[in-house]
Amino acid sequence: MKILWIEDFGAGDKKNPDPESLVKSIFQEILTKPVFDDLDEDEDFVEQFSSLVKQHTIHEIEICKNYKTWKNRFEKNFDFDIMLIDINLEEGSSSEDIPEGFPPNFHKKAGFYIYHEILKKGVPDNNIAFFTGETGSYSEFESNCKKNVVPLPANVFEKGRNDNQEIRAWNKEKSQTPYINLRRAIINSVSELDKEISEEKIIFNKTIPKGGDPLTTDEVQRYLSKLKHFFQLNKPSQNNYYRFVKELSDLWERSLGYIEWKEKKNFDLNLEYNFKNFCQNQMKLLRNWTAHNQLSQDLTEKELSFYYMIAIRALLNSDMNTVYRYEKILFSLFDEDRSKFKSDKIKKNLAKSYFNLRNVYAKSDNPSRNEFKEVLKDIGIRNLSDKYDSIKYFYQNFWHGLFQARLSLNNPDNKDSVQMFVNFYSEDLEKSEFLTELANSIYKLSFE
Repeated sequence: MKILWIEDFGAGDKKNPDPESLVKSIFQEILTKPVFDDLDEDEDFVEQFSSLVKQHTIHEIEICKNYKTWKNRFEKNFDFDIMLIDINLEEGSSSEDIPEGFPPNFHKKAGFYIYHEILKKGVPDNNIAFFTGETGSYSEFESNCKKNVVPLPANVFEKGRNDNQEIRAWNKEKSQTPYINLRRAIINSVSELDKEISEEKIIFNKTIPKGGDPLTTDEVQRYLSKLKHFFQLNKPSQNNYYRFVKELSDLWERSLGYIEWKEKKNFDLNLEYNFKNFCQNQMKLLRNWTAHNQLSQDLTEKELSFYYMIAIRALLNSDMNTVYRYEKILFSLFDEDRSKFKSDKIKKNLAKSYFNLRNVYAKSDNPSRNEFKEVLKDIGIRNLSDKYDSIKYFYQNFWHGLFQARLSLNNPDNKDSVQMFVNFYSEDLEKSEFLTELANSIYKLSFE
């Protein structure tokens, strides 16, 4: 979540004893302790605050002290999820900064003018909050809104202990809003991945059939930029989520959907090869299923987060021990479902999920091949009428891509079932910081 905090830290406001205390009273629900532990007492608190927040959390907070800063720095490059506004911005402002044609007391209600300009950018009113220490300023603000036919803000808090608790709760609620975090992660990923884009790092090109045109770095940049435009300030309809996944996976129409076996020697671990091969397979399946409207329409921000991380890992050959900042934001969407994968249950989960998928063929022919991904592929081709959980299958495909179970078997819950050996070693999975984080994030969604 990226916050624009418009606050002048007015020395005359008795409810603002000092900037650090004000920050704690507003943001302590979303800030981790190191933000305050690493403060340099010899430096200005406000100047170092934004960099510390970005360093220690998945959030960003930019401070705008006055109208001049808004015009020079933030208005033209506006890129925020929520806004927190004080009305009176007199502290540190000058009469020279008053726009032409405005009264001498302009800075006393500068927050109103900024609010008006923010609304014109299409920011949802519910993502804006006023936090003022002066009741009189807000009364005048209300009058100005009515006079200028500007909607009254939905969220207004007065500086003081009770309202401080309310605004902390508001900030926390916004920080846990799935759409806000999904949008922020995808927007941030474009600039974060820019330094990763080179011809050598485009692993997608290893899946292009002979004679096909490889992706260029310019095409990769255009692809990423196009994806971020699906996520505007206002949350789109559910149908837009399906369109996003379709656009996300459409690139794999020109891909074979796998990395040649001869390339395995170029990866440090078998697990790394299996994962990166899985990414190509997953995106090829997504492309085919969305192109024929076979993927469930009931997509949430979690599914989009999962698919996006896999798409980027299928596009660029990234370090398995690197968890990018945008990925950390996406992983936060899984917090309520996060459950450390249980090594002793993985083998049975893999066997049972394999059996359940094969059981889709109970009234049909056997699939052409035994691997989980091939059975999934055949289901997509045949477009069977039986109901099946396409979303869960795509989570399970991650586990089967890394630890393949290929044999036909009876129901694992049956005491007479055939035993299956699954090549699963948790220590291999835990060697990769990214894979460990991903596995823990989707474990419950895959099997429970």
